[in-house]
Amino acid sequence: VDIPTLLIFGALWGSLFGVLGATLKLAYGEWRGMIQTYFKTSRHVQLLGMTVGAALATGLGIAFSLLFLWCVIAYTSFSTPILSRALCIPTDWQSVTVWSIAQGPIHAVNLFAFSFGSPISIMNSSTNGANSCFYTTVPHAVLSIFDPALHKSTWMYALFLLPAISLFCGGRVSVAVSRVRGTGSAMLQGAFIAIPFTVFMIVLCLISTITYTGNFGISTTSSGTFLETAGVDIFNMLLWSLLSGAVFGALGGLYQASTLKDALRPILTAIVFPVFLIG
Repeated sequence: VDIPTLLIFGALWGSLFGVLGATLKLAYGEWRGMIQTYFKTSRHVQLLGMTVGAALATGLGIAFSLLFLWCVIAYTSFSTPILSRALCIPTDWQSVTVWSIAQGPIHAVNLFAFSFGSPISIMNSSTNGANSCFYTTVPHAVLSIFDPALHKSTWMYALFLLPAISLFCGGRVSVAVSRVRGTGSAMLQGAFIAIPFTVFMIVLCLISTITYTGNFGISTTSSGTFLETAGVDIFNMLLWSLLSGAVFGALGGLYQASTLKDALRPILTAIVFPVFLIG
């Protein structure tokens, strides 16, 4: 793990779980009640709902993406050729485990952005073949979920479920926290999570760009340096994150304010319960 990424993620997770630990201590066992009281007494409840909904959608999306990535890694007959040919790491279980822990969260961020339409740009300057283990050997490649050439298997369309479920739940939480009334207001409140959601994704994608620097020999007396990068195209992600956040967030907000929620609750509970039981 490179030092800047380690420092950034250490500060991120340290502050996040540090605040969680501090609030647990201050709540004296009534953490949920303390949070609900804060939500009820906040003067900017709509803004708070947008932020909380977007944060939940981002966290769920990355968690689901990481789970999906680890499931693929666990399927060794599929993951071993990818890891050995595209990344040139040893395929013993120790190396695969360490790579999954160290590189898994970074790839999960890129996978989540890829799932809602953001293109992944790969720049491979080692065109002389000095390094053929950086995902591709071509100088430049752009991967998009909407590219038909990438759909080797139809199960790739299941990746659309990552943003759909995450942003739908984020829209519901935004409406629940803001306590808006009416389906129209609920749709707007749910759609507004797209703004903080985009900000969160931009920050995460900026620190999740995969970079590799290497040297190769040009002759017996000189050498050269090449730089390879893989990550999300930030400018294209602005459109897709705003669009997906607004659409799925609005649907979640509409569902939260509608009477359909009570009718579908037993069905959704029956579907989700086995997943929680396995987890």
